[in-house]
Amino acid sequence: MGTNRRVVQHPPLDTIDQGMELGTADLLGLSVENLSKFLLLEDAGGLLILLVSKGIVRPDLHQVREVVGCRRLHMASAATLHQCLNTVPGRVSLLDLLDHQGQVDTVVLDGNLIATDQQTALPLGSDDVSVCLPASCLPELARKLVSRVFILPES
Repeated sequence: MGTNRRVVQHPPLDTIDQGMELGTADLLGLSVENLSKFLLLEDAGGLLILLVSKGIVRPDLHQVREVVGCRRLHMASAATLHQCLNTVPGRVSLLDLLDHQGQVDTVVLDGNLIATDQQTALPLGSDDVSVCLPASCLPELARKLVSRVFILPES
């Protein structure tokens, strides 16, 4: 993936709101609209789904259920996050799948996020270092990490 990317160190943060309060988007050189939110979801059958959405917009889980083809979704527990990705709530990233391939086999990407070449940030194994790269390259990256990638329609 020959893409324009950079690694940025910033104050530790656990949530998008905290990042906005600290001005992290400015430190990353991003617009607030292009911050990414990562949520590990679980369906009733135990399927783990990593949702990558625009950070300032509440994700539409009904839309995720329709695209993936499951009936019920809930946030994965702290125990599941620790067991499957060796992380804690608020510190999930698409890049966590690099070291834990096979634990999560489904990624759902927000079509509104990836429809642009504007950069977004992916936490890099900690809460104070991120990789900034064009959001449009997320589908290619996700396909290298999991067997199923879905893209939510743009709204």
